[in-house]
Amino acid sequence: MSDNQELDIILLRSFLAVSETLHFTSAAQMRGVTQSTISQHINRLEQAVGASLLHRTTKQVELTPQGMQMVSFAQNIIHAQEMAMDYFRSGTLRAELRLGIAEDMVVSRFPEMLKRFRRLYPHVEVRLTVGLSRELYNLLDAGALDLICTKRKEGDERGIPLWRERLQWLGGGNFDTLAEGAVPLVLFSGNSITRVAAITAMNKVGRAWRASFMSSNLGALVAAVRSGYGVFAQSGLLVSQEIVPVPASAGLPPLPDVDFVMVGATEQLEGATRDLADLVIENIEGLAPPGSRIIAGTSPCGPDAREITAI
Repeated sequence: MSDNQELDIILLRSFLAVSETLHFTSAAQMRGVTQSTISQHINRLEQAVGASLLHRTTKQVELTPQGMQMVSFAQNIIHAQEMAMDYFRSGTLRAELRLGIAEDMVVSRFPEMLKRFRRLYPHVEVRLTVGLSRELYNLLDAGALDLICTKRKEGDERGIPLWRERLQWLGGGNFDTLAEGAVPLVLFSGNSITRVAAITAMNKVGRAWRASFMSSNLGALVAAVRSGYGVFAQSGLLVSQEIVPVPASAGLPPLPDVDFVMVGATEQLEGATRDLADLVIENIEGLAPPGSRIIAGTSPCGPDAREITAI
């Protein structure tokens, strides 16, 4: 084989067809060409490598020792070529996926699902941003994110609905003082969805309240609630052994429903963004908290929507 010779993929495919069938006519039918074309391909391949790959008689075809080795080479070369074409083909997976998720979803099984996605698509680098819903929407609209999974922003109908849940009053377990005086609220600083919901609910029924702790970080709010600073209005995703629902006997006002959604930078999700979205929907029952109403691919109030039972 001379230094400037190259192995043509077409020749290798014809060779593999012959090696599989050990019959030129059958190989030609498999490849959709004539028998003479198969013969030409084999001759050109043997000339390229400078070795006899097949032993042909009038009755049978056999692989030579060099031919047996070429089967492995041909399979590897074709496989590598197919992987390269799949990787770069238009409309397939991107090399990078910029994903934003709401802070409360970090404590769900979302990280496990991302780990599974990385196993399925190892050549896609997921760049993860965790933040408040407002921040994620701003980054998406600025072109800094490809996909966000978060609470639906009021008045924004974009995206794929995932589940609907009633926000809950949650606390650290000591609720005896809630009936006395102003209710201590642990709140996000800024105009967050849960902050607005908590304050609006209190004001609607004329219940006195005070901001006992404020932060822009969910972890800080959780720590404050655990330490007894007060209660907050949050998703059921945060319920744990230390953060529990406030009993109805505390008399706190009802909170509104909130939808969790996936919103893409473009209306039609493609490539890695579409694959991740499909994986989220496939695993939705493991992501949403107990008591949620799954609305992925359904009307939120339609007959196909279903509730998740506690486990």
